[in-house]
Amino acid sequence: MFDFHIHIARLPYAKQLIQSLLNRNYDFVTIACEPWEWKVVVELKKIFSTGLKPLKTAYGIHPMIAQQATKDTFAKLREILKEDKRAMVGEAGIDKRYPGYDDGTQDSVFLEQAKLALEFQRDLQIHCVGDYMRVLKLLEKAGYESDALPCPA
Repeated sequence: MFDFHIHIARLPYAKQLIQSLLNRNYDFVTIACEPWEWKVVVELKKIFSTGLKPLKTAYGIHPMIAQQATKDTFAKLREILKEDKRAMVGEAGIDKRYPGYDDGTQDSVFLEQAKLALEFQRDLQIHCVGDYMRVLKLLEKAGYESDALPCPA
């Protein structure tokens, strides 16, 4: 079994949950979508990773907080990605339910993360509600080759 992402830092009893999942051989990505979560996940990775099986992680800026992102936020995200050589980028994306959708803020925050994923050659965990064609256009703008992206029917 594989869960593409679990917001472990947001859950009660995170350590006990991780241990229980690992005991059951349940594979998952521990995703952190806000700077406060990044710190928690970094610590959880130190506790639960082994040389043979590191805890899978992803760090990003969710569209729900896109308007809070600053240059400093991106600098911290870059540093975490440099330190965690296997981490994915995300959960990054577009969500019409949150502020910053109409004014382009979510676009610029997503674009920056997509570029980081390319630069570090990491997978990009995408969150999208309401505008997947917009996501595809932003991925092309970030430098993902259009022939490698899914094509609408």
